[in-house]
Amino acid sequence: MTGLVAIAAVVGSAVPAVSAAAATTPVPAVARPGAAVSTDLSTTGSRISCGSATACLAVGTNTGSSGNQSIPFAEAMHGTTWKSVAVKAPKGAAATALTGVSCKSSSYCLVVGGYSDRSQNTHPAAWAWNGSTLTPLAALPLPKGDSLVSLSAVSCVAVKNCVVIGSATGTSTRFIQLIWTWNGSKWALKTATLPGTAADTQLSAAHCFSPTSCMVAGLSVSLTGKLSESVTLATWNGKAFTPQKAAVPTGLGLGILEDVSCSSPRSCAAVGISVSTNASASATGTFGFAEVWNGKAWSATKWTGQKGASVAALLGVSCTSAVSCVAVGAQGSEKSLGAVSLIFNGSHWSVRPAPSPGKGLSSDFEGVSCTKSNSCVAIGEYGPSTATSGKPLAGYWNGSAWKLKHA
Repeated sequence: MTGLVAIAAVVGSAVPAVSAAAATTPVPAVARPGAAVSTDLSTTGSRISCGSATACLAVGTNTGSSGNQSIPFAEAMHGTTWKSVAVKAPKGAAATALTGVSCKSSSYCLVVGGYSDRSQNTHPAAWAWNGSTLTPLAALPLPKGDSLVSLSAVSCVAVKNCVVIGSATGTSTRFIQLIWTWNGSKWALKTATLPGTAADTQLSAAHCFSPTSCMVAGLSVSLTGKLSESVTLATWNGKAFTPQKAAVPTGLGLGILEDVSCSSPRSCAAVGISVSTNASASATGTFGFAEVWNGKAWSATKWTGQKGASVAALLGVSCTSAVSCVAVGAQGSEKSLGAVSLIFNGSHWSVRPAPSPGKGLSSDFEGVSCTKSNSCVAIGEYGPSTATSGKPLAGYWNGSAWKLKHA
């Protein structure tokens, strides 16, 4: 199974490095390979969005048994039944990756990702979900001469009305942010930079209230190459980004925000991982943290996991109100991980571990989507800690406990 230490060392919002032949047929929901994390441009694994309490779509990218093959997957939940969905590769794709999804009804979701062509150039891509099939959409435009770096932030404000955010590099050393809007028939593109000294800013998540009002989160690296102000939060008004001052948990190393969710412009939560590094920049431990926005300022909560844990990570979050958010991730050690959640009640976070999928098995939650405070679905994986791949894991939250469904 993918170790969370390895995940924490490379997590970000980038399109995974896509390689080898793309899979165009669905991987069975009960036996798909584990979402191994690339050490190049990578994601933490699966993402999920629910259009209703009984209709969700989960997407991600697996690594084949050879270790160098990207296999996109999509799995749809209808009621309590999961079914694999075929992913049609874009024309000219040598390999394809799915990195984000946003649903606004049981019959409409927008899925984003990327693909590499035969010359190893990476391109953005998107698909529409109608409740039964994924259909590739028109190509997302790129500024001339720019190279796509990341793409996983997607947020739909209504059916066929969505915002997608990515990062690219051009002739300058500074990253630019790409902001696409989709109206159901065509794309519109704007470019912008995040003010400040950071040369490398990758936005991993976005929550939009309209095409001209979004909260975004991610990671920045300073011009000197040293990690500085690494936790990035900002708003988008349709024309420009306005950086926000993130709260900094005690002992923050490389802080990476993985997800953000808002119930209103004045109430948001963002979650992530802090990776501690030594002089050689190798990972020595992780802790999770959550940031909460009250409309005026961000406050941070540091979470180190259960007693004795060397790994604690928060990878996804979903809020249904100012007093109800569910964050998910994993805790434990590289040899023994357990899926876990943190529940926010408006004033503090409380830990709610998921049950074990079986003796000697590790597990994690990588994404979560809530339609009500007592109705959430999480997606992740489980398997022996020594395995290089895992099996799909779904978790159902009823407001007081998790129930697992797995192969």
